[in-house]
Amino acid sequence: MLLSGLGCALQAHLDAGSGASSITLGLIVTGAGVGLMIPAMGAAVLTAAPPDRRGTAAGAMTTFRQLGQTLGVAALGVLFQNARPDTAAGLDHVYLAAALTSLTAAALAATALKRPGPTPSKTPGDKADLAG
Repeated sequence: MLLSGLGCALQAHLDAGSGASSITLGLIVTGAGVGLMIPAMGAAVLTAAPPDRRGTAAGAMTTFRQLGQTLGVAALGVLFQNARPDTAAGLDHVYLAAALTSLTAAALAATALKRPGPTPSKTPGDKADLAG
């Protein structure tokens, strides 16, 4: 999420005189962020779900991801439309809003992450050793 936010921030303040390299860097950073985020999100959802509910969890994740994308396009479309006729200002609003949203989500996720505790060591007399 952090990379996605930074990539969107890099794309803000582009104008008609900006070259291809100006937008390419932002697209690469954003793409790397999304490319890392989607598989990690799927792994987190499937790990958290009980084995008999993993199909339901995957379906719910996909549904909510698509719902978020749809609502995001609508909200960012309103931001873009409010800046008319200045297309560059509209794109600036969209990129800055996307960057702010991604960076805020990254900060919230970082605070919500639990630090793994120490793993208890097995002793030779554990029942788990006898069952295996």
